Amino acid sequence: VNGRFVDELLLNGKDFFRGDKNVLLENMPAYMVKWLKVYERKKNQSRIGEKYLVMDVELKKEYQIGWIANAELAGGTENHYLTRLFGLRFTKNSRLTLFGNINNINDKRKPGRMGDWVPESMDKGLQTIKKAGADFRLDADYYTLSTSNTVEDIHVNQKELQSSNIFLPSNNIFGLIRNYFRSHYSLWRTSNQYQMALTHKLQLLLLCNLSYQTSSNNGLHREISLNKNPDIWQLKAPLDSLCSSELSTNWYSSILNRNANELYQDNYHITTNGSVCFTYKPFEGLFDSFAFEPFF
Repeated sequence: VNGRFVDELLLNGKDFFRGDKNVLLENMPAYMVKWLKVYERKKNQSRIGEKYLVMDVELKKEYQIGWIANAELAGGTENHYLTRLFGLRFTKNSRLTLFGNINNINDKRKPGRMGDWVPESMDKGLQTIKKAGADFRLDADYYTLSTSNTVEDIHVNQKELQSSNIFLPSNNIFGLIRNYFRSHYSLWRTSNQYQMALTHKLQLLLLCNLSYQTSSNNGLHREISLNKNPDIWQLKAPLDSLCSSELSTNWYSSILNRNANELYQDNYHITTNGSVCFTYKPFEGLFDSFAFEPFF
């Protein structure tokens, strides 16, 4: 908005999928929206700290209670498929949201200008994407409970083959390149919040966030330049054969340059954080408050 990044997205003034803000924008029909508010606010209404930008989607009165659901199912040649599901049940005091997206057409989805789903710039290779999430919020008289959970699983397979021929007066230079890359990425993330009014002036806020992420990458690179045209149609694995240490002596004099690399990588990452915050407002109508907030 005006060149600034929106840090938080709200629905009727309340958090919505803190882990994935795009879910609301991608699935909320424009005819249900009454106002779109954009404003700045500080964390916990404190005097210190930078302000962050908030966008609040306010629904029309007739849509304060109801259901929203949409689905998309598609199939194509070479076993390509796309499945997308979204469901939202909401009232003035509660909200339950479920969504899923499974496809193997490199479709990660992001919101378009008209509110529909538009494929982003296609990545190289073939991606199989599985993504699902659940969000629940309950606003009772003296407490508020919310939880947001998402799961992602992405497989990427990428193959690249190149051949070149540089024409020179004396002798041509022939080049062969093969790249192969495979990766697997998975993520589980949960964000939970509990807020309770202990007294008229004292409030308790509990936050707990946890994410678990794994990734594995396998890669192979073969590249060679020769002054002799290799008969790649008769060689079972031309680059592996030409880059091998057991290469036939007939080829040694023809090789100008060769390179072979392999990559094996596994990563695991766990992130957790939380806080217990007591907020005390000494006087009625006082905008600021005093907070004690130990993090862990």
